[in-house]
Amino acid sequence: MKEVIERYPDGGGKKLMLMVLANFASPTGDNIFPSNSTAAALACVSESQARRIKKELVAERILLKVGESRGGRASLESTQRYRIDLERLRALPPLAGKRCDTAGPETDTPRADATPSTSATPRMDATPSANARDPSHGCAAPLAPVRPNPLVTTNNHQGAAEIAADAAPPSGEHPRAKPKRGENAITFSTFLDRCKDSGEKPIPRTDPVFVYIREMRIPEDYLQLNWIEFKKRYTENRGRKRYTNWRQVFRNSIEENWFKLWVPDEGHGWKLTSMGIQAKRAHEARRNRDGGGDQAGAAHG
Repeated sequence: MKEVIERYPDGGGKKLMLMVLANFASPTGDNIFPSNSTAAALACVSESQARRIKKELVAERILLKVGESRGGRASLESTQRYRIDLERLRALPPLAGKRCDTAGPETDTPRADATPSTSATPRMDATPSANARDPSHGCAAPLAPVRPNPLVTTNNHQGAAEIAADAAPPSGEHPRAKPKRGENAITFSTFLDRCKDSGEKPIPRTDPVFVYIREMRIPEDYLQLNWIEFKKRYTENRGRKRYTNWRQVFRNSIEENWFKLWVPDEGHGWKLTSMGIQAKRAHEARRNRDGGGDQAGAAHG
């Protein structure tokens, strides 16, 4: 959205966050509803910083909440919707030939008593904060630190960032953040064996994927159906694929809806596609035939 780039005068984290939100917007600036975790990841800030910056943009009336009552209370949706006030942006003078308002003195060496800006964008090699921990668990090998990837596209209706990835989605799907592959990469079958040996569930309740489906209002039985298709793919069709963090690969498959199992319905919820209905019936038939079969609920604790 060129109005954000050409006219919004504040630099640092606020402009970057506004550009991230603009990527989710319709041409009229409406229908913005990424989760705080998604917006934070794309802007390379913590979730608390993302919430604070959005509050500042709302206070400036550049970013407007959608669905508030007269009393100012947000509507009862799992994720707050926003829109960008394009008229207010267009009323601002263009920035061509000017400098953005950035925090701190314009010197090569900062003053010893200078107070750092709360909206400043962190350096790409900065040490991650405590709330940006690697979510992997004991039976998944840890990820090496990676630099944020600025080459980002977004899918607003799924509320997920589409970042260049090597999680090997099937043909026609957008790639997401690549789980690092290296010496510790293992097959999916080995990952399941390690989880069994350590007494852990492959996808425990503490995994961020459960936060995501709550925010997106995706039914949990859809997640379980996705797990069945995911497990079938990486044990039967792609059993030789190796990754260091299979939980991240599974999260990618949920956020990108790799198997095209669900679509938005008319009430801000979700419904199964024809492929989803077919997968569900195939699973039920297999379960009846095998006397129980592979229960999707075994994916988590």
